[in-house]
Amino acid sequence: MLTGHVGGAQDKEHHPAPLSGGDRKALSKELARARAVTTILATQ
Repeated sequence: MLTGHVGGAQDKEHHPAPLSGGDRKALSKELARARAVTTILATQ
Protein backbone atom coordinates (compact mmCIF):
# COMPACT_ATOMS: atom_id res chain seq x y z
CA MET A 1 0.00 0.00 0.00
CA LEU A 2 2.81 2.42 0.85
CA THR A 3 5.29 0.93 -1.62
CA GLY A 4 7.43 3.52 -3.38
CA HIS A 5 5.87 6.24 -1.24
CA VAL A 6 7.98 9.37 -1.80
CA GLY A 7 6.89 12.90 -0.89
CA GLY A 8 4.29 11.59 1.52
CA ALA A 9 2.89 14.92 2.74
CA GLN A 10 1.95 16.14 -0.72
CA ASP A 11 0.60 12.74 -1.69
CA LYS A 12 -1.56 12.64 1.44
CA GLU A 13 -3.05 16.05 0.65
CA HIS A 14 -3.97 15.10 -2.90
CA HIS A 15 -5.25 11.65 -2.03
CA PRO A 16 -6.81 11.77 1.45
CA ALA A 17 -7.60 8.32 2.77
CA PRO A 18 -9.83 7.63 5.78
CA LEU A 19 -7.76 6.23 8.62
CA SER A 20 -8.78 4.45 11.76
CA GLY A 21 -7.51 5.84 15.06
CA GLY A 22 -4.82 3.16 15.28
CA ASP A 23 -3.56 3.81 11.75
CA ARG A 24 -3.47 7.55 12.38
CA LYS A 25 -1.54 7.02 15.61
CA ALA A 26 0.95 4.69 13.93
CA LEU A 27 1.32 7.05 11.00
CA SER A 28 2.00 10.10 13.16
CA LYS A 29 4.49 8.04 15.14
CA GLU A 30 6.29 7.06 11.92
CA LEU A 31 6.22 10.66 10.67
CA ALA A 32 7.65 11.95 13.94
CA ARG A 33 10.41 9.33 13.80
CA ALA A 34 11.21 10.08 10.16
CA ARG A 35 11.26 13.81 10.90
CA ALA A 36 13.65 13.25 13.81
CA VAL A 37 15.96 11.15 11.64
CA THR A 38 15.87 13.80 8.90
CA THR A 39 16.71 16.52 11.41
CA ILE A 40 19.59 14.51 12.86
CA LEU A 41 21.01 13.77 9.40
CA ALA A 42 20.55 17.37 8.26
CA THR A 43 22.47 18.78 11.23
CA GLN A 44 25.51 16.56 10.67
